[in-house]
Amino acid sequence: MASLFCTPDRYDKTKVLLLDDGTTYFNVKIIPVASAKEVNNTRNHENGINALVSNINIESDTRTQFIPTLGTDIYAYTFGENLDNISIGGLGFLPCGSDENGFTQLVDFWSKNNVGKHGRACILYIGDNVYKAYLIQAEIGITEQLLGVFPFKFTFASLQFI
Repeated sequence: MASLFCTPDRYDKTKVLLLDDGTTYFNVKIIPVASAKEVNNTRNHENGINALVSNINIESDTRTQFIPTLGTDIYAYTFGENLDNISIGGLGFLPCGSDENGFTQLVDFWSKNNVGKHGRACILYIGDNVYKAYLIQAEIGITEQLLGVFPFKFTFASLQFI
């Protein structure tokens, strides 16, 4: 069971914050292209990076042009759909009793799996949905206020729903 030593205001090894209660509300898994460890929120992060997935956003839109006339008519021309932008974010962490560093693992995941590295897509499992998606952006941070926790966000461009 992963946990962190912290208090709300500073790093303190006298308090333990439980990170995994043994249940998963909504399954999320990112199968990497070139890295052995995946990002997931399954129990105890088995075979995965030391990170908790806490948010998912899927942005979908179309290529549509609206042309108003001098009267009350408006013409709408649609040119299909754009790629979905899927962002998956959460917190990387330093687990107790381990040398595995969530920050380093997240940076390594980006460097090995971004589309610019090899042009290949990752597979995303979000609940019961499966996406083929290119990793196009990453934000990975460190905060001085809560040592040992690293906020991250990966952004994908989804080619298709599988």
